[in-house]
Amino acid sequence: MNIRRALTSAALATGLGAAVLVAAPATQANAAWDDCTAGKFCLFPNTGGLGTPYTDGVAPIWHVNLHSIGFGDWAGSARNRTGAYVCIYEHHNYNRGQVGWSYKISPPNVAPTYGKISFGSGVYNTVSSYSVVNAGDGCDKPLAP
Repeated sequence: MNIRRALTSAALATGLGAAVLVAAPATQANAAWDDCTAGKFCLFPNTGGLGTPYTDGVAPIWHVNLHSIGFGDWAGSARNRTGAYVCIYEHHNYNRGQVGWSYKISPPNVAPTYGKISFGSGVYNTVSSYSVVNAGDGCDKPLAP
């Protein structure tokens, strides 16, 4: 009887250990994105929300030149937990006077981005400014000065 209990305990422990190993990567991935707390806009140095983020939570949320604070052409992903729409821009000053890409990041729980984006090739490490925009406006109408 004691041998049966020992084998059952070992089997349960092994099964639970396997379940923990399977669940760990998802938990770690969520933990990376969760470094951006509620009410904040964050830029991460790597894709998937990995690395120590640059965080902004001052309303209105905008930054005309990330190069001026050492974060220009740096981000690999972004998380928007502000409740507002935020546009990111390739160049400083919201691309004004320059041709460059821009991308609108929706608030959490709103399609299409659900507040998260990882940048692919061609965009990775090229964000130089960002601004809050009205929900119905494009990135050509930043609410920043």
